[in-house]
Amino acid sequence: MELRHLRYFCVLAEELHFGRAAQRLNIAQPPLSQQIQALERELAVRLFDRQTRKVALTEAGKKFYDDVQTIMTSLNQAVSDARLVQAGQLGTLEIGFVTAAANSFLPDLLRAYRKSQPRVRINLRELPQDAQLKQLRSGEIDLACVYAPLQDITLASAPVAMDDLYAVLPSDHKLAKKTRIAISDLKDEPIVLFPRELGVSFYDQIISMFTSHGFSPNIVQDITSFNAQLSLVASGIGLSIYPGSIQTLQRPGIIYRPIVGGKNKVQMLLAWRKADNNASIESFVAAAKKFKGT
Repeated sequence: MELRHLRYFCVLAEELHFGRAAQRLNIAQPPLSQQIQALERELAVRLFDRQTRKVALTEAGKKFYDDVQTIMTSLNQAVSDARLVQAGQLGTLEIGFVTAAANSFLPDLLRAYRKSQPRVRINLRELPQDAQLKQLRSGEIDLACVYAPLQDITLASAPVAMDDLYAVLPSDHKLAKKTRIAISDLKDEPIVLFPRELGVSFYDQIISMFTSHGFSPNIVQDITSFNAQLSLVASGIGLSIYPGSIQTLQRPGIIYRPIVGGKNKVQMLLAWRKADNNASIESFVAAAKKFKGT
């Protein structure tokens, strides 16, 4: 049974006239009659009662028509959905992000993208940078919001945000009186940081910011939880270093001050697999580039 047989059957069932049905199908009447007969032979079911001037559906034909209509509706929807997926207008995106992205550009970008592509479902995963890159390579996520630089020839990336680095201080710290913090001010200050394996690029940039001024940071605590880091800062255990977008998280006992001098800026990238042909990824990247330019 071919799809055209079902289409011919549906048109004849609607017209109940071979001449009109053939005209609507843009074929001659004899081939239409032959195709309907072939369909009935294949099904071993009489679908039409044929009289000299009248064509009517049999009871079996009526039931077959109802069921074929359901099939054709599903098929048309499948074709439509396939075209939307190919155009990047339907599908699912798994997006990873670091905490700083959620505090800066990501919410507005997601809002803009969902407005333009409401049928693309987005699932978000807050993950450390290295976990994002691992899952990006394995295909567990489609896009990653990570810090530059990105040194992986299998991945493509586009810049989406630039942020200044800030010192996170206890509110009663001696440096809190300053409106800006020089890197030299941080010499010998106890630093609370995350383990390097959670975000090699960002961690190394922080270390480089110190070493470029002739000293290494005095890291007194490596801790994975961001909230725990802030708690340690508030309790006076040490200072921390984060992008300025973190200022959206206000909590008692801590303040934020911009760091000036040296490599005091950090760039956020949107990364994806070069070999991926998911059109939804392309549409999201295009939206991100447009969003960045506004």
